[in-house]
Amino acid sequence: MDAFLEQHQQSHYVPKALSVIAEIYSLFQDHPTTVHYYRWLAEQYPDHPDVVKARWQMALSYEDMQRKDLALEQYQILIDSYSQTQEGKMSLARYSKLKY
Repeated sequence: MDAFLEQHQQSHYVPKALSVIAEIYSLFQDHPTTVHYYRWLAEQYPDHPDVVKARWQMALSYEDMQRKDLALEQYQILIDSYSQTQEGKMSLARYSKLKY
């Protein structure tokens, strides 16, 4: 799957495909693979509308993986860059809870 997506990375369908694939892995609670696809989306397509949701889901997955440091990193990005979104506002609460 990754090779196929890399081969077609210029297609405007790839960011949505990455988001959907990540959601599927999330449903099955495969957190490392969920993070893999959401991170790919966030890093390669930073202006795509699904990036806010991707960062939120990455943070939750990192929490489930007991990676508090990485969850806090994603929450901080959401707080700094997307503070007016629902995810940005929820991140402030999650960050405070995890940090202390």
